[in-house]
Amino acid sequence: MEGVASRGAVRAEARPIFCLGFIVLGALMLRLFFFTGITYTMDQDEGIYLETVRQAWHGEYAVDFTKRPPVYMPNPAEAFQFRYPMIFAPLAAVKMWGFGPLSLGAFSLFCSLGLVALTYGLARLFYAVRMALAAAALVAIFPLDVLFATRLMPDGPFAFFFWLALYAFVRGARGVGAGNSVPGEGKQRWWSWGTEGLFLAAGVSCGVCYLFKPAVVFLGGAMGLFLWVERRFSWSLGWCAAGFGSVLVVEGLFYLRQGDPFWLNAIMNTRILAWKYAHETPGCYRVIPGVLNLWALDPTTPMVYAKSFLASLNPFQPSFWGWHVVAAGVGGWVVWKKKIQTAYVPLAWVAGIYLMGEFLPVRIGFFEHGAWVNHYLISQRLRYLTILAPPLAMLAVWSWQVFRGPKWGAAWAGVLLITALTGCHFYHGWMRSGIEALDKAVVRFRSLPSRPIVTDHLAQAHIYWRNSYSPLVQVRNLAEPSPPGGHYVLVGGSRGMDLSFEELSRYSDELLRTRDRTWQRLFTIPNPAKRFQPGALDLVVYYVP
Repeated sequence: MEGVASRGAVRAEARPIFCLGFIVLGALMLRLFFFTGITYTMDQDEGIYLETVRQAWHGEYAVDFTKRPPVYMPNPAEAFQFRYPMIFAPLAAVKMWGFGPLSLGAFSLFCSLGLVALTYGLARLFYAVRMALAAAALVAIFPLDVLFATRLMPDGPFAFFFWLALYAFVRGARGVGAGNSVPGEGKQRWWSWGTEGLFLAAGVSCGVCYLFKPAVVFLGGAMGLFLWVERRFSWSLGWCAAGFGSVLVVEGLFYLRQGDPFWLNAIMNTRILAWKYAHETPGCYRVIPGVLNLWALDPTTPMVYAKSFLASLNPFQPSFWGWHVVAAGVGGWVVWKKKIQTAYVPLAWVAGIYLMGEFLPVRIGFFEHGAWVNHYLISQRLRYLTILAPPLAMLAVWSWQVFRGPKWGAAWAGVLLITALTGCHFYHGWMRSGIEALDKAVVRFRSLPSRPIVTDHLAQAHIYWRNSYSPLVQVRNLAEPSPPGGHYVLVGGSRGMDLSFEELSRYSDELLRTRDRTWQRLFTIPNPAKRFQPGALDLVVYYVP
């Protein structure tokens, strides 16, 4: 009888793992169906990472600042070469499978699928099996994570290691080993690490997050929120600091070996922030001494960010967030109303991490009449909020509590699934639309006589990429002087965001002075972005003698 009972226990224990495997498989299929790849839509980051990986592939990559002047102020783009996971993980995939969109996005895809599984493990620390599986399923269809899962961007991998650190931290803080931290999981496993090992793993994961972004400070806040909500403290927390410090030591020794300062990464990031806010219009709250004057908002940047963020929360249009956030809001209300203490930690994480990310001061300056404070303004880039996918899903599962009966619950699940798929379809098409036009232009260029191409920096990187970095292809940035002799100029929908003649004039008045007299229109490619933005411009290629 004992043998029969043990076999039944094994089957019962394996059933959730089988369901989780099915969810992860569905997540993989969804991410491959909405494969994004290299798009350059919305920002230039992908091009910088791509170029850095190419340099590493050819042995040209080196973090060498020994010859820089002591007061050197780096451009923010220079921070990317310190993000080693985004360089060497894609490089390893490229060495195995060669250069290609799939190999470059493999690391992000792996971390995205890992985040789905990790959400189950994290939710299992607070909830029953069914709710944990539901939370994992919500992350599997979360449009923001689906669309960035195959891009060469750090947001998804950062989120994975962020929550991996918190997962190990929570298990360690509850004082049980890695093999048996959840009631009902069965016997203690041989791979149980113990409290100290879990804290050490959490610290190492924090260090990996630091190598992605200095925003690792959010992790300290999230850990502090957990300790505050559950009133837990242990001197074993020192192992977490040891794990984090070990990553810093290895990185620092790497710099010392080539003659750079031990804290080179921190020094450069500090100077990058100084450069950024010295050269860019600060979207900040102005602080009159002793009084936070909310009416003194910069009338441009913060309000634009606020409007775009609120628009993305609108559940009646397919978006990155949509009904997921509505479900999380309803779930948070249920948690607070019914005093569901097991969900207090996810609720604190959602509120705390967002508030830290939105209002974290990154620079304080003083002037004659008072002072001003620059905030992080996480709503400036919605992709930053990939980090909130797990706790949002953990809150959203409680929204089912407001529906009476399985039919209404099934209808609510259908609404979430349909709107998630619609959002993925809408934004995937928008992200790919500008690149589709540019790809067609690259094909046409191959049939034309070889001439330098003048365009914006995003299209410049993409043309080089599509031509396998051929030295025979000359692509000039608009900010550079016009090349002598005949050349081509790309104007219009070269990416998801359009480049008009008005924007072109900011870079090169020299080109525009001869536009009406000598420019010859060679061909026009209709911009697929018109499906989503009626005012989008077609891609027009001119020849300038």
